[in-house]
Amino acid sequence: MLHVTCATNGLHRVAKQVRSHFSTVDKLIANVKQLQVCYNFFKNELPGVNLPPESIITRWWTWISAAAYYYEKLHSIHHIIE
Repeated sequence: MLHVTCATNGLHRVAKQVRSHFSTVDKLIANVKQLQVCYNFFKNELPGVNLPPESIITRWWTWISAAAYYYEKLHSIHHIIE
């Protein structure tokens, strides 16, 4: 069990380093996260696109999956961000 804990801690540290190198992506995720208050607006503007995943900083995989989501959907949500 100790080695699993060490491995997950190592992955968390690597994810923090990745996040620190992509500050623009981090700002994008934070800004769209604030827009999630308006779920209806998001659903009306982009009816065929799922809502973005919630990014929780203490859980390393959520930030990476949010970054991957925005990479795939950036063209679709570009006009909302402006």
